[in-house]
Amino acid sequence: MLMINDFLFTNATKKEFFNNKYNTILNHSYVVSLNNQKSKKRLKNFIHHTKHFIKKPNILNALHFEKDKKKIKTFYPYIHKRSHLFDLKPGEYGRTASFIKFLKLVQKKKYSVWFEDDTQINSNKKLFDNQLKVALKNLPKKGNDIYLLSYLNTKNDCKNKNKWKLRKVKHLGTGQIIFSKDAAQTILYYIKKNGIHTPINNYLHKLYKDRIINIWEWNGNTFPENPMYCGLFEKYQTNHKSKKNSTMFDFKNLTRKQYKYKIDNMII
Repeated sequence: MLMINDFLFTNATKKEFFNNKYNTILNHSYVVSLNNQKSKKRLKNFIHHTKHFIKKPNILNALHFEKDKKKIKTFYPYIHKRSHLFDLKPGEYGRTASFIKFLKLVQKKKYSVWFEDDTQINSNKKLFDNQLKVALKNLPKKGNDIYLLSYLNTKNDCKNKNKWKLRKVKHLGTGQIIFSKDAAQTILYYIKKNGIHTPINNYLHKLYKDRIINIWEWNGNTFPENPMYCGLFEKYQTNHKSKKNSTMFDFKNLTRKQYKYKIDNMII
């Protein structure tokens, strides 16, 4: 496995980054964003900080769970709005519809990338660029593959191993995912066939547990100051803190059954 120290990111390799196979992945990057002031600020920040590796991201207008409910019901009738998880967090109804909108757009692309507008890279661009290049160069392939470029870890112990590993446990959500063509098509097929009753991240985990897709996670950490963030990205102006400061990550003194229930019912 190639490690991060194997690469020195010179001006020549930056040119290579845009002109070879890595570009075919990053060229099909979509950033999803709502039409409000908060999202516009996030989008501006995303474009500014990613312009050195994404020349021109495609802007995907997100669907709002309330403002766009008629549109969602018309074009995405297989999303079951009455699900208790959508009741707990209504915004996930719109996010799930936005995700399906994205999958429909990219289902014929060899690879495509989903970004949320609050994506933030480390200020150490050399560290970030090197890890991103290693990650893209070494995408594993088992069929129906998706690749999480970052995620939140409830154990607060992200290690800097710099390699892809199949998911072992259910983590919290991610805002940056690479989809292979066959994975995008397979996910759409099952959504249309069976409907979807959970937020999209939960649904992807279910497909993985059922051995329909493969979920790979990047086991690097460009944010050593915050080991809760695994991978290449964190969230811009989001108040995620260490699990010690949040009941969201309070798993102490739980029985095995209680722990499993809390994880299984968490919106990820």
